[in-house]
Amino acid sequence: MKRGGRWLAAVLLSSSGFVLAAYADSTLSGDWSFEATFDPGPPFALGLTTNLDLTYEVGDWSFSMGTKFGTSGWTGQDFEMDVDLGGVDFSSSVGFNPLTAAFKRWSNDLDLDLEALSLSVGFDVAPNYVSLDLSGSGEIDDVSLDLDIGFRSKGDCNLLFESLDVTVDFPLFCEYGGSIEIGVKDDGFDELVFDLSGIDLPGIPWLEYGMEIAFEVDEKTVKMRPKFNFGETSCVDVYIEVQTPTHNTFTSVTVYGFKFQAEVGAVTFEGISYLDGTHKLNGKYWEMYSLSINEENCCGPASATLKVYFLEGGIGLFDIGLFEGAFSLELGESITIDTSFTWDIEAGALEELTLSFEMSW
Repeated sequence: MKRGGRWLAAVLLSSSGFVLAAYADSTLSGDWSFEATFDPGPPFALGLTTNLDLTYEVGDWSFSMGTKFGTSGWTGQDFEMDVDLGGVDFSSSVGFNPLTAAFKRWSNDLDLDLEALSLSVGFDVAPNYVSLDLSGSGEIDDVSLDLDIGFRSKGDCNLLFESLDVTVDFPLFCEYGGSIEIGVKDDGFDELVFDLSGIDLPGIPWLEYGMEIAFEVDEKTVKMRPKFNFGETSCVDVYIEVQTPTHNTFTSVTVYGFKFQAEVGAVTFEGISYLDGTHKLNGKYWEMYSLSINEENCCGPASATLKVYFLEGGIGLFDIGLFEGAFSLELGESITIDTSFTWDIEAGALEELTLSFEMSW
């Protein structure tokens, strides 16, 4: 698609909303947000971002426009149209990069919902890329069918077959659930999978199994999937890992972590500890404690969260490695103020401080 045609599509999407708004009852809503991010460095860095989103609604039709400015100038422009025609929903959006006067993406989605059948069509166009996705789902009694077909371009406008996935879900004996999945890729057959779920063991109500048998071109695999359920009322979660060196052997069960959570009024406390040296929080911390407060004030909801992360063998007091904090305040129904910070204790630096303001109407 040539550049002139892309800009024309954007103009048509936005201007049609203004035309309809002039001849029918319509509403205008939107929000404006501003965010400042400080990085003490070195070197010191300041990031400024502001977004303006406007939406015109005319009956069941809506037309939206989003504009974004940053420290480098006008960085984003989007137009979107949503149309509801009873059982048919259609949406189309166009995105541009104003800095380079470049077209980013044109996306279209069409959804058709019938009593026992749902159909969807997705068509996307981007520089050197075109895609078409077709999907459908239906259900008769307790049997459901899902079908997905994907087509992609290879650097030009020609659509080539990429994948086909078919899934059939159905009930089995003893109230077990079963499914069959068939996958086909552009180079031929991919896999055929039989899945059985909900297998419980007598006398162990907190443990159930699932079994998967997968046939591929050159191999067959059998997987056993244990699922642990300790109930929704427990405030202590135990993280468990099942050791299965091969697809058909079972060697051990390892407890590698704990999570504790408690709520007292508007205050929530949470603690997570990983014990195996492999699982990490934020990629490097083995333990984290957080304290959150959500409360109504004179003008609206307010919330604050403080998180403390611990290193294994850190150099600071109690091995504290990182602080994270966030605060949010709503003034009435239209104004929200947010702030957050990240303080790396190990590095001895305030990594980031963010202040943001949002107003909607």
